[in-house]
Amino acid sequence: MRSITVSALLVLAAAANAEIAFNNFGPGDTYNVAQGWRLEGDGSVFEDFVQGDQFTSAATGAVTRISLAAGLTVGPNVLTITLYADNGMDFVGTQLGQWTLNDALGNQFEPNPPVVFDITGGPRLVAGQKYWLVANAPALGASVWNWNSIGDTGNHYVFNGGVGAVTTETRGAFRVEVVPEPATILALGAGLLALARRRRK
Repeated sequence: MRSITVSALLVLAAAANAEIAFNNFGPGDTYNVAQGWRLEGDGSVFEDFVQGDQFTSAATGAVTRISLAAGLTVGPNVLTITLYADNGMDFVGTQLGQWTLNDALGNQFEPNPPVVFDITGGPRLVAGQKYWLVANAPALGASVWNWNSIGDTGNHYVFNGGVGAVTTETRGAFRVEVVPEPATILALGAGLLALARRRRK
């Protein structure tokens, strides 16, 4: 009975430990408060702007949380993010998931804490593969996706009411967290349990 309990605890502990697939926040989740990418919805006081950044996943597992630095400019306090696979040619490919938060944005260009999307049943990322995180504002709304403050650059996607384009730019500040797959968690738990049994002998 004790062995079963120990094994279960090991599995639960492994499941609770999310891994960082990507992170370009500075120490203490710092970012560039004064500059960022414009996010504007259809019919806003400006014009339609959708922005996205490519990243390479450093871990394999299901997406459980995405955090990014953003602030509200005007209009509805709504932010939508979409995760895409890369199409193999450094461009946005198949949509993997989309999530929306309401009333989570502080005022633009203020040192707000990261906007956090907690995700259940998120898509699976594979270490070493490329993905895109894309952000957009709602109709009649505008916000800012703040840049990172550590000098991180990469492929950046912008859609401005026409065909999307990709250039190398400063990336917005964001972090993607994943949890190991169940098979990986169980294998880790079994391995640790076997090690504990050997030590008792």
